[in-house]
Amino acid sequence: MRVVGALVCAIAVGLISGPWWSATLDASDYLLVEMLGVMFAGIGLQTVIPADRAQWLRTLGFCAWLGGMGVFCLAIAGAGLVSEDYARHHLIGSMSGLVPDVPMWARVICGVAAVLLIGIVANVVIGVARDAISPRRPF
Repeated sequence: MRVVGALVCAIAVGLISGPWWSATLDASDYLLVEMLGVMFAGIGLQTVIPADRAQWLRTLGFCAWLGGMGVFCLAIAGAGLVSEDYARHHLIGSMSGLVPDVPMWARVICGVAAVLLIGIVANVVIGVARDAISPRRPF
């Protein structure tokens, strides 16, 4: 399983560095590809690290993947709602070319999922930071 995780991490490095070495990648897709790279890195990191070591790092890796899913849901919910000039420089607008006509019910579902996923990630990251500052000791 660690070999698969290492392969996923290698794919993540390729995706994150894609805008610098790819001659065919459009400039409007840079943020999308980098976000996919962060998601792959998070799930790969969570897979590579053994379960009995560095649980906080595994948790942060999973949070990167979950947070990336939340950002994609937010991007789909906001696709097409912004002007093209604004869309070129922000992730929410960069999805407008991929998903041009999103029905209102899908926007609501993606928006709710985005709030839930990003809220879960925020609570977990706060908990990991709190435990790093003052670890709980068993009685």
